[in-house]
Amino acid sequence: MRFQPDPNRPARLERVQELTLRRWTAAEISAELGLAYNTVVNYRQELKRAGRLGRSPGPGRDASSIESALTLKRRGDLSNVEIARRIGVNERTVLRWFSEARRRGELPEIPPNPPLTVEMLETARTMLENRSGYAEASRTLGVGIKRLRRRLPGHALGPDERLERAIMGQEFSRLPDHLERVKDGRSK
Repeated sequence: MRFQPDPNRPARLERVQELTLRRWTAAEISAELGLAYNTVVNYRQELKRAGRLGRSPGPGRDASSIESALTLKRRGDLSNVEIARRIGVNERTVLRWFSEARRRGELPEIPPNPPLTVEMLETARTMLENRSGYAEASRTLGVGIKRLRRRLPGHALGPDERLERAIMGQEFSRLPDHLERVKDGRSK
């Protein structure tokens, strides 16, 4: 018996390409089309060699997603993590897009960190000695927590102080409700 080429091969190749671009696994394609697993793998290799299996756009990788991310960044009210979540991509993807946009001149360059002056360090040291914490000192001075921790080590809160602050934070978060109950006469 002589080998006969499969007349349905071009259609099957097309279908394997379509399903692969939709991120189906070889096993899923094999079950869907009734082909042997190795046949699907061979078809995929053939399609890849022919350049027909480029990277699929996937969620959030098209030009409109990049433009949306740049628009949100220019607005300035969201963090990179929040932008990434809204678009549905990883934060590193968003950072890469922003870096490329800066190189093209579409986003302003990030200004370098201002130097920590002697006055800033003294203010931070005073705050830390008064048990304000690194987070509060960094917000007040407008510098990063890591910079303060590196420059002024040894002022971290102990476990008891952290617990005490967590409890105080919970109590303060309930304060508006309590004040409203007092105002309505439902509490003292």
